[in-house]
Amino acid sequence: MTPEGALFDAVPTGRRALVIARARLKGFRGQWSAMLVAVWVATMAAMVVGAAIDQPILALIPMVVATVLVAIAKAPLRYTLLALAFLALVLENPAENPGSGRWKSPIYILGALLLANLNTTLPIRALRFSGMDAVTALLFMVWLRRRILGRHEVSPDMPETARPLRKASLISFCTVIGLMGWGIATHGDFTNALWQVQKLLYVPIIFALMSATFRGPADHPLIGGLIIGAATLKACVAMYVRSVVGPEPPYVTTHADSMLFATAFCIPLIRLLIAADKKSLQLCLAVWPLLIGGMIANGRRLVWVEIAQVAVIVLLMTPWTPVKRALVRFLIIIAPITPVYLAAGWNSDSGIFKPVKTVRSVLDSKSDRSSETRDIENFNLIVTLKANSFLPMGFGHEYIEMVQADDISSFFPQYRFIPHNSVLGLWAFAGVLGFTCIWMMLGVAVFFAARSFRMTRNIDYQTAALSCIGAIFIYLQQAYGDMGLVNWIGVFLVTPAMVVAGKLAVATGAFPSTKPRPAAAPAAPPAPVPVLAYAHGPEEITLQ
Repeated sequence: MTPEGALFDAVPTGRRALVIARARLKGFRGQWSAMLVAVWVATMAAMVVGAAIDQPILALIPMVVATVLVAIAKAPLRYTLLALAFLALVLENPAENPGSGRWKSPIYILGALLLANLNTTLPIRALRFSGMDAVTALLFMVWLRRRILGRHEVSPDMPETARPLRKASLISFCTVIGLMGWGIATHGDFTNALWQVQKLLYVPIIFALMSATFRGPADHPLIGGLIIGAATLKACVAMYVRSVVGPEPPYVTTHADSMLFATAFCIPLIRLLIAADKKSLQLCLAVWPLLIGGMIANGRRLVWVEIAQVAVIVLLMTPWTPVKRALVRFLIIIAPITPVYLAAGWNSDSGIFKPVKTVRSVLDSKSDRSSETRDIENFNLIVTLKANSFLPMGFGHEYIEMVQADDISSFFPQYRFIPHNSVLGLWAFAGVLGFTCIWMMLGVAVFFAARSFRMTRNIDYQTAALSCIGAIFIYLQQAYGDMGLVNWIGVFLVTPAMVVAGKLAVATGAFPSTKPRPAAAPAAPPAPVPVLAYAHGPEEITLQ
């Protein structure tokens, strides 16, 4: 036995790990010292800059960046991606005018550095990219390095993402790149083309990273808990901001938070309808009051449409549980009263009829000026699609404004590049074929999630499958109603849903695995069969 072996045999396990850690730290002593010096210098510089622009929190940025870099280098990438998703869901994006411009959180600058171009915060014009761009590129390089070194993030026994979904995401990525190039080649504007395609490109990119690093059903609790945790945090912020700024602002966080609130609301709802158990009810009672308070405080009518849409889908797909029967009976009971309630409150401003006012604003385009202008925009987008249905115009162009609505160019000069109806906008800019290629991945993901739901009786798997369908439909509804394709929240809600759907399809047998099966062990030679033989005569029988 070597002296080291004898030492390790004599040292307890905890101290042995400490000895190994110290040995490794000694090997990197020079690198750690250099990093500490760099962090110290950067902190001093950040303090000076922060004092100059009245943002003292900048002094924390070097330490945060160093911590993030160490975490990316050492931790599994799935945890880094989940942390990045959480930050994208909860931090404020200056481009979305959070809080209606009347309130900023103490960490507002962190959202500005991560979600917006760095040159909008730092006085360096060359930084024409966001912190998200830098972090995503770093994550890809770390994954590529580990892959080259043979360090796989997912063990061979974990399910991979279904191959058709991976191919569909690649088709989407290539189509967006091609349409952007075509638009610029036909005299489109490069800067506005980037604004149009940035989030469209990020969906397949983040999907590829998550697909390569997530483990499948083992990560479902992490993903669901992250979404619910981010939503409840945002809901608390919304209620606080509403209490500070009063009832005048139309919203208090962002428009895109409707997707986050609706998705987090529907996950417990789906589990309750499937399982109908005490645990599911407790989750609903713990989460729903905060989420409902946040949705009311934020004041976005689209969130209720998204929840209702998912509820209808889930009711149609789930079996008849006691909770579903009770809910259907309740709907049947109130069905005769509902038309009377709607008719009585259709033109009323009373607080008791506020839900009717929300329903009317969704159904009646003449109810307010905002709905009227959306109809005009939709008409112009359809005109643009008809003019470019066969040969798309590509990105970097404006839609055709045959009928002009209210002039909003003074505060939103890009309104013809980035329409409120992102679905019709994508049709108008990409054409029929381009639209199909870009969004085919969402249809494939819904297909795999629906098949996975039918292929399993595991309650957790069924909840995950329907939650994926719900998240994707919420994303589509937000895109149709309120610029859902140009914000980070949509990216980091729909990509985990796609990954879960793709891996769940393989885990449940809804789609066969493409991993090579291990070679079967060679069969053992058959044992010799004993033979009866006569040794000396019929009286004496021996085995040979």
